[in-house]
Amino acid sequence: MTFFLGIDSGLRNTGWGIVKKENTKITYIASGVIKTKAQNQQDIYKSDALALNKIYSAINDVIVQYQPNHCAIENTYINNNPLSSIKLAQARAVAILACSNHNMIPKEYQASTIKKVVAGKGNAEKIEVSKMISLQLGNIKTETNDESDAIAIAMCDALSN
Repeated sequence: MTFFLGIDSGLRNTGWGIVKKENTKITYIASGVIKTKAQNQQDIYKSDALALNKIYSAINDVIVQYQPNHCAIENTYINNNPLSSIKLAQARAVAILACSNHNMIPKEYQASTIKKVVAGKGNAEKIEVSKMISLQLGNIKTETNDESDAIAIAMCDALSN
């Protein structure tokens, strides 16, 4: 029995999902969203630092609670907005750091690979991915696309191992 953590990183919303693989059967364990919306937008740098700290701490807590054997994260894409790309990279970096502090190096997957493995086509829409994880794992209700994407990342990793 092996547990897989999937992470869909973002500075304001980071999704996480845990699945278990036993032989060829994959089972949903848990998932959630780390929300870091700033209470006070006046000091954006302080707000970003607090958000990164919250992401790191929450991923660490998930790892301590569920003890995954593997972790995976979506590979970064370059956005049209350089500032958004930098913030995404920062959120991704603290998630990777949390995993590495537990002796796990996250496997990176392209979004198209995750979609192809989970939904059958690399250009699947987010709603299709969400429906497929729900169908395959037993009618899971997710709060956001970040959460369903994280579950899909964990599934992709489980199916690839």
